[in-house]
Amino acid sequence: MRVKEILGEKVVALDGEFIGEVEDLELDDDWRVKWLIVSLERSVAKKLGSKFGFRAKGRVPVEIVKGARKYVTLSLEGEELYSKIEKL
Repeated sequence: MRVKEILGEKVVALDGEFIGEVEDLELDDDWRVKWLIVSLERSVAKKLGSKFGFRAKGRVPVEIVKGARKYVTLSLEGEELYSKIEKL
């Protein structure tokens, strides 16, 4: 998969909850994708502690990505998922 194919893709939790859209990727020193930078859905941003939930971003570790076809599916849901997302 090419980078341009994943940018803008919807991100959903294992239970189908819409998390947001992929805005960017963050690489490690070895040029491997380490994080997805996600423009968070307002309700998700609020759950993560954002006061306004508007234009909030979060970093999602690629270790919890289950698949990426028509959208990016994460392997976790609920509180377990929220504990893995780093608010930016």
